[in-house]
Amino acid sequence: MSAKERVAVLGVTLLAFALRLYHLGDQSLWYDDAHSLLIGEKDPASIIVAIARDTMPPLHYLLLHVWGVRGDDFYLRFPSAFFSALCVPLVYSLSRTLFKDSQSSSYGRAIPLLAALITALSPFQVYFAQETRMYSLLACLTLLAAVSLVRAGWDGRLRWWAVYSLSTVLALYTHSLAGLVLFSVALAAALYFRDTKSFARRLVLWTVISLLALAPWGLVLGQQSARVLGSFWAGQPPVVAPIATLYVFLYGASLPGYLVPLGLFLSVSAAVLPLYIWLRRSGLQVLIRPKQPETFLLLWAGLSIMGLYLISLLRPLYLERVIIGASFPWYIGLALLISKGLPSPSPMPWAAVDTHRWPAALLGIASGILALVGLWDWYFIPAYAKPPLKEAAAYITGNWQNGDTVLHSSDGSYLPFQVYLSTRNNLLLYGDPEYFEGTTRARSTYGALGIEPVKMEDVMGNVRARGQRLWLVFALDHSHDFQREAAQQVDRMLNLVEERNIGGILVRLYEAGG
Repeated sequence: MSAKERVAVLGVTLLAFALRLYHLGDQSLWYDDAHSLLIGEKDPASIIVAIARDTMPPLHYLLLHVWGVRGDDFYLRFPSAFFSALCVPLVYSLSRTLFKDSQSSSYGRAIPLLAALITALSPFQVYFAQETRMYSLLACLTLLAAVSLVRAGWDGRLRWWAVYSLSTVLALYTHSLAGLVLFSVALAAALYFRDTKSFARRLVLWTVISLLALAPWGLVLGQQSARVLGSFWAGQPPVVAPIATLYVFLYGASLPGYLVPLGLFLSVSAAVLPLYIWLRRSGLQVLIRPKQPETFLLLWAGLSIMGLYLISLLRPLYLERVIIGASFPWYIGLALLISKGLPSPSPMPWAAVDTHRWPAALLGIASGILALVGLWDWYFIPAYAKPPLKEAAAYITGNWQNGDTVLHSSDGSYLPFQVYLSTRNNLLLYGDPEYFEGTTRARSTYGALGIEPVKMEDVMGNVRARGQRLWLVFALDHSHDFQREAAQQVDRMLNLVEERNIGGILVRLYEAGG
């Protein structure tokens, strides 16, 4: 790599890091963030026990414990931002290795840097870089497994196989569905290096080593998988979910409604049109030829997305973030299209260059503009931000009196308040239907965290007997009927002093009647 290339990669990486650090601590923690932090503050043995009752492996929570879960929101989210920014040079390295035979051409040199830039600008990546969840770590480890596997295939060095095995097992200890993307990467690599002596044998060997390292968690993983298959909150995915996933990978969920059709059109055009032309010109046999970067990228992304979709037809759990590792081949493929141009459907002997560069360039420019719009909305438009629970907690803190009690009708506000108001008297109301149904959410709240909800009559009895004030935090994130009925009960039993609507979160102050 030349000095100029190193400077360019460093610049894009610093840009990615800056975008992930920008406003990192501004938005509130929400349920998922707080759940991770409350698990992470336990001692390591307790983390293992708690997570065994939940749905995820323990690595992310152990890392949070080591990092420390007390601090401002910027500090708490910094590890996610770091791992997300690290994906940018990894994408560059992978792209450069895959297209090493094309480095003499202008488009071949442009692909790695464009792929890194697309990764840096993706609102989808920035979103999870600004959350205290495991998805940025999962993305980084999955990508590292792909990079090391391709490097191992090219030069066969033991160190790359060791890195592949280590990153694979760490990814499996990070997310229960990591194996779906890792399997796609391994299968794609096996086809890519099908003419490389002993590659398949080494791939099997080092993958088995990784699975053996996962064996201590295997029984727990089986139990967790059974719970998820038995009850999960995601709905049945629509038929267009795989196509919509390509849109989400590029733009996240922060585009205004009027731009969504354009984003979908660009995503579908960028995926379907060049693929159709490529297969028409080269024939389907190109999919089984060795050393075909396009086939590697197609299998990596396609198998991951379709695998999740097919699983979700049996047990709905289609969430794009669980296959975040499948976003990177999509970014590299888009970089290939933009840099090389759109191939013509048939050879054109009268043309000096057998490509249509302008449509691909316009597609790249339009995609870049939409990504910037998505970032702007995420940073500055409250409608796309997380619920302002930090502001609600600050309002209560500013008006707090000794003896006050905070009652939450939802764990969606209770868990963040356990972080923001850890020294206050926070109570979670008993009676949420999900508590009795034993849903995935209920197991996370009441099982993994061991939270004991309180009954309405007990809370009201204490407030009236002691003449205390009660703060009711009313956040309609789930179980709407239960929460509305709870609020009506409090209205009937106590005197309403004031009410504030803070970004859709109702904060009500009550006093006992005279």
